[in-house]
Amino acid sequence: MTHEQQYIVEKFNLETILSIKYQLMKDQLLEPVLSTNLDYAARVIPHMPHAILSEATLCIAGESVLVKLIRADKQFGSKINFTVICNDGQPQLIRRVTCGDVITHSDVKDAHFSGHNCQDMVQSCSEQARALVSKGNRKMLHIICNSLSLTYSTGYDAEDGQSPQTTQHSAIDSHILKTECRLTFPDCCNIERLLKMKCWIEQEKPQKRGLIACVDHLLKQFTELPKAPYSGCTFILQSGGEMVKLLDKRGDEYYIFVAQMVCPCTLLNGSNDQVMEK
Repeated sequence: MTHEQQYIVEKFNLETILSIKYQLMKDQLLEPVLSTNLDYAARVIPHMPHAILSEATLCIAGESVLVKLIRADKQFGSKINFTVICNDGQPQLIRRVTCGDVITHSDVKDAHFSGHNCQDMVQSCSEQARALVSKGNRKMLHIICNSLSLTYSTGYDAEDGQSPQTTQHSAIDSHILKTECRLTFPDCCNIERLLKMKCWIEQEKPQKRGLIACVDHLLKQFTELPKAPYSGCTFILQSGGEMVKLLDKRGDEYYIFVAQMVCPCTLLNGSNDQVMEK
């Protein structure tokens, strides 16, 4: 059973979050997961735009303790809810925004994506979200992009008084937007740009060791192959059920697949599916 600790605060800043952590420690309620999530919240939340924090409620989840921070001026409801949870052993910030009767283009604000590094360099998740809500009467939109989990939903149901968390929407007015990981090269592919892509993956997907191994394999091919493909191709990295596309903006003449299976990574030419050897 989850025990909820509620605090009324003036603002969400570093001092407030750390003081609550200290109080929880004194009360012997500070679990390891809760401690990690509080530290994460202390690093991330204070850097959110003030306009967003002024409308928000913050929850930090532990194994059996849920800490809820409510602004003194938002005790009767807030439009934005932040929840820090543990996902695959790593802290994750879950964001929920309550809109009016339907979700509109203007509801999808850049500030809601603050601190997020979009994994789609072709069309950002915020651009895709705005395009979706502009097409029709959406009442729920859930965006999944790398570590970002952001849900837009409509307000309280006029008939049954249910909150957005419990109101059930039909498949027609609900949508889950899950972005592809598409990283682009400005002109051509070379070792320097591959190293930058590797740094991005290491920072944004540190648990995906297989994808990092694929980039390492690709780097090795570029240093050893006499005719390494430098332009006009798309590299597709695949490992552990996740895919990353490295795109050349100038066009896709052919695809090269790099996959990690049980054996070491294999580099395949997409045009004839032959292993590229030195």
